[in-house]
Amino acid sequence: MTVHLPNPDYYNHPALAPSAPNVDDQARVDAINAFAPLFQRNYAEWLRIGRADFDARIEGPGDAILRTLQRDGVALARIDGELKAQIVEATKAEVDAIEARLAAFEGKPKFKDMNVQLPRAEWGGLYKTVQKAFDKLGVLQVGGAYVKAPLRIKRLYVQLNNASETRMRYGEIDEQGIPERKSDYWHIDSDIWPNFKAILYLNEVGLDQGPMRYVPGTHRDLDPFETVVRKTNDSLKLPTAQFLALPDALRMHALFGPYMSGDEPECQDLLRREIACCGDADLVLFDNNGVHRGGFVRSGSRRIMQVLFEPAA
Repeated sequence: MTVHLPNPDYYNHPALAPSAPNVDDQARVDAINAFAPLFQRNYAEWLRIGRADFDARIEGPGDAILRTLQRDGVALARIDGELKAQIVEATKAEVDAIEARLAAFEGKPKFKDMNVQLPRAEWGGLYKTVQKAFDKLGVLQVGGAYVKAPLRIKRLYVQLNNASETRMRYGEIDEQGIPERKSDYWHIDSDIWPNFKAILYLNEVGLDQGPMRYVPGTHRDLDPFETVVRKTNDSLKLPTAQFLALPDALRMHALFGPYMSGDEPECQDLLRREIACCGDADLVLFDNNGVHRGGFVRSGSRRIMQVLFEPAA
């Protein structure tokens, strides 16, 4: 069964509607000229890669994780405690600096204010420690089997979200960890491949600390055309008038949640299916083609490490 994601009424959304009068023939030409080349490259890449391998098997402890990832699009695990302590200690100063920066910040912080890249050249020891932790669980085996190519760690980031910035961005968070606009921040990622990522919680994360949230099953049987259209628009970031000038079939975005109320039937279905990725686990492995979101902190903070992967060869 082909899966179609919700498609908001962008024209009538308060944030975009003021640009609607600027949609004219020139805007339509400019929009298509910008959209078509990147879409063509992205779609060719999507067709070359094909879908993830939902049937692959591997030896060792990672196979149970792989089965869950294939079925749901997300799998939870817990890394070795001693290695986790080393990772937390190594990154503490960086995450503390983010926390201090947010405390002194005036106005609404942007994503870049909460996220710091840790280059391999400067953090080689940390990369080796994360590699050891992943080897114990078979994480790279899992990812490689899933995306049909050997993987390695590409880049590490640390990020902090807290209750103050959450309220400014999303309003009050309810007891189930849902923001005021119940569909807020639902998205798929713009990356075409490899569609496998990891998040490591550096502190204890429950519902109040804004865990990763995922809608199981939304990673499977995606409509290729629609998915690549959404990813292309996410990468392009067209001026609003040009985005609105795109034909209906091309006016879709990877980030769709903020443009809906959450009360639509299709949103209610996603809400019923959505799970909070917390509990006994501290590692979240996921297919970023599935609908996901996170960072809705009700109290305290959420400290995470994001792990991106790339082909090993």
